Amino acid sequence: MKSLMIGCLSKDTFFYFLHPEFLKSDTKKYEEMEKDADKAQEFDEIDSFHIGYGHFHFLRKELGELVSVRYDDSNLFDPRIYYDDELVDTALLRFFLHSDCDGEFSSYDIHESYDQFLKLCDGKKLQDKKAGNWGKEIDEFLNFWRKSSEQKLQWEFC
Repeated sequence: MKSLMIGCLSKDTFFYFLHPEFLKSDTKKYEEMEKDADKAQEFDEIDSFHIGYGHFHFLRKELGELVSVRYDDSNLFDPRIYYDDELVDTALLRFFLHSDCDGEFSSYDIHESYDQFLKLCDGKKLQDKKAGNWGKEIDEFLNFWRKSSEQKLQWEFC
């Protein structure tokens, strides 16, 4: 596609032959568009995180243990979540309470929840979890969460 765009910009093209003054400005615009496209491709790696609903529930359960959030699934018809009072009305708690399959999570909430997670996270327990069964998923998700926070992206759950 890049070569196609560049190929259109030629002094031999009928339009540019008649209007050479536009060649330079159009070339500059295409170069800027190309840079923007390259930047967008950098985001491709962080624009989605694919995980099944149940799997995401269990991932959040693992992450919750690092910040004193505990899911109780012992009664399938009445699941509960327990957390410390310091989490009341915070973006981090909204992350743990958010639907697995519907809605959005704002760029503000992503940034705030990630910062709160880092502040409250027990580093020793995190290293232990990364060495366990969920290590790969935890690493991938924390990387996704960090990049989403840095890039001020929002999430859409679907």
